[in-house]
Amino acid sequence: RMLESVRRFSADQLEAGEEAAKLRHANHFSANGSTQFIDSLMTHGGGARWLQLALEQKNLLRATESALALGESTLAASCALAASVIYGPRGPLLEGVALLERIPEETLSNRTRCRLLSRMSTLLRLVGRKADSVALAERLLELSRAAGDRSGEGSALTNLGLTSADQGLLREAQTYY
Repeated sequence: RMLESVRRFSADQLEAGEEAAKLRHANHFSANGSTQFIDSLMTHGGGARWLQLALEQKNLLRATESALALGESTLAASCALAASVIYGPRGPLLEGVALLERIPEETLSNRTRCRLLSRMSTLLRLVGRKADSVALAERLLELSRAAGDRSGEGSALTNLGLTSADQGLLREAQTYY
């Protein structure tokens, strides 16, 4: 009996340590999903940062899964946003959309929710799902305007304009710019 108690205690301790390690892993990789980091990919030295991010794709996906399993939706969103940056140029785009769709939006801040919607709208536009892209961009526009989030509003208008331009609706596209 004593040995069984020790085994159970050891298993509980190991599980608690594993949870803490997964949380630290997700915390570390969530920095790659910050607005500042993603924006830095388009500045001097961004190519090297993008390549490093691409090398960490499996870690970003694992961190997203761990954060979701631990109920840490904000961490999961940051990790998923970082991973989705890689899906844009490298694909598969639908995997990026599926990853972002798994994040429970209701627990996110408005700003994080807007970033998630913007990225999903962009990936859907790139994969040719224009109606879905427009629906998300319109939702993003509504949320952004209600919150006074000019950056989110700009992302929504850009996605709407590009989608219209992709469909050859140039006059409509101009109204978004």
